[in-house]
Formats: sequence, structure tokens, C-alpha cells
Amino acid sequence: MDSDHRIDALLPREIALKAEAIGVQKTRLDFLSLVALAVLAGAFIGLGAMFATTVLAGADGVLPFGVSRLLSGVVFGLGPILVVVAAPNCWLAYGARTTADKIMAIVFPVSAFVVAGFEHSVANMYFIPLGLFIKAWAPAAMWTQIGATSVNYAALTWAGLVDNLIPVTLGNIIGGGGLVGLVYWFVYLRKAGAGQVSHGR
Repeated sequence: MDSDHRIDALLPREIALKAEAIGVQKTRLDFLSLVALAVLAGAFIGLGAMFATTVLAGADGVLPFGVSRLLSGVVFGLGPILVVVAAPNCWLAYGARTTADKIMAIVFPVSAFVVAGFEHSVANMYFIPLGLFIKAWAPAAMWTQIGATSVNYAALTWAGLVDNLIPVTLGNIIGGGGLVGLVYWFVYLRKAGAGQVSHGR
């Protein structure tokens, strides 16, 4: 197909090849670089989570549940957007060629992920410690305002953070690596020979 007349986004097989190349490139990074990128990505996700927390403050009883969840999902998208823009990552964004395309490619999937109540292990590394800090140090006025005490959150513990992160992390790995990456590898790259490149579907 003439390059002047092809669609702007990459085709599924091209996305799979790009994801494979980026994955190989990441395996060649030294340990300290990987740690630095992981910390940076964690900070980006935490920023998106903080954005969602702030935007939803006081929404209970004011906004319908579905609307508040949708709003949370949209603003939480800031974290993955920063990860996608600042570092090569998130599957749909691989098919985009511009920054705007990358952002638009992930806004709705991320929003749907949040609205559905799915959990993200890195985001939980922000949300659960935040809850623990509030439980330990929130002023009495806050507890009075919400009509509760720290006793109401007895199940919120540091051990609970670990109990949460194990299944959520496994679920994220299975969902992202298995249900997305592995499926597309099976469909588009499984039978490809070494060095073989195709630009069709």
C-alpha cells in the first residue's frame, strides 16, 4: 500500500512487532536503568491516583456512582498518559504515531478499567498507604465530618497492603502479559520466521 494513502495508525501485526522490539530493548537495559524507569513510572501512576483522589473528594452523595467512577477513570488516566509519553509503554499506544494519538488511544481503556473496579498494583501502592496515613494521622475534625473513626477501618493494615498486592499484581501480569501480549503474539508473531516482517493484518 502506498505510504501516502495508508491509515495513520499501525496495523495489528505492526503493533505486535513493535511491542516485541521494545520488549527486547528493555531486556537489554542495565539493572539501575530499569529501577530508575520503574520508580519514574510509579511516580507517574501515583500522580494520576492523587489527581483522581482530589477530584473525587466530596463527591459522595453529590454525584451518581457511575458518574463519579467515570470521572475518576478519566482523571486517573493522567498517570498512564505520562508513562506512555515519557517512556515507551501501555499496548494501544504502540499503534499511535503522535503524542495526541497515544493519549487518545489509552483514555477510554483506562477509564473503563477504573469504572469496572479493576485494580492496578502500582496505583494501590499509592492508595493503600495513603489510607493508612490518613487512618493514623487524620485530625479529629475529619472523622467527625465523615461520621466514622479509625476503628471502622481496622482491616486497613500494612499486612493488608501485601495481601492486596499479591493477587492484584498477579492479575495485572496475567491480564497484560497473557490476555493482551500473549494473545497478539500468538495471532501475529507465532509463525513468523526470524527477521520476517509483514505490514498486512
